[in-house]
Amino acid sequence: MLIGRPVPVSVWTPFVYLWQDVLVALVFGLATLVIRRPAIVWSAYAVLTAYVALNVPIAHELSSTLTPAMIRGAGGALADSIGGAFTLP
Repeated sequence: MLIGRPVPVSVWTPFVYLWQDVLVALVFGLATLVIRRPAIVWSAYAVLTAYVALNVPIAHELSSTLTPAMIRGAGGALADSIGGAFTLP
């Protein structure tokens, strides 16, 4: 998301950009201990990872994540906009 954009550097920069990653790791670590069903936790992690992998290029292009409200509101125009920027590696 931050590629090609100015990033202010300070002592707080690592905390600001990494706290959510650490929180997700802690939540899934605790979920593994509490639920004791690794398949359920890994499935939830896979869904979250797929959602993030889909949203990073969309957020980079549109400066907003793809939400159900955005899909309902923009519909076909949004699909055309995303389709024009979508390329396979």
